[in-house]
Amino acid sequence: MVNYIISGNNELENKQFENLSEFADNHSIFFDLNFENEKQFKLLLDLLKIKPQSKTKLEGQDFLELIDISNNKLPLLNDEEYNEFYNNWLKQTRRENNMDEYGQFIFLQGMAKDLNQLKNRFFLKVVL
Repeated sequence: MVNYIISGNNELENKQFENLSEFADNHSIFFDLNFENEKQFKLLLDLLKIKPQSKTKLEGQDFLELIDISNNKLPLLNDEEYNEFYNNWLKQTRRENNMDEYGQFIFLQGMAKDLNQLKNRFFLKVVL
């Protein structure tokens, strides 16, 4: 299992990524994502048409890497577009269709607009 958090802010400081507690104190918007492998994470980026700006290794206890996507806006999907995205995701990953899976990407409908207004947007790879 590979876990990521998608989030953003207006000021990037390394101390924010030392541990999950420090991160949560500095980020009001974040959402966790779970994948079976790295290939699925890369597929998500492809489906969202996101090209990472940079990747930075992190030394903290809870995060391994910061993937900066600040040069990309997240797509704002309506119900029909979300269902099309989700069905395409299921088809390509062969993951199980259940409420956990369906809700995993719901940030595309709820949080994307808020994240797009922040200066910095990123994924954090979480230590398991």
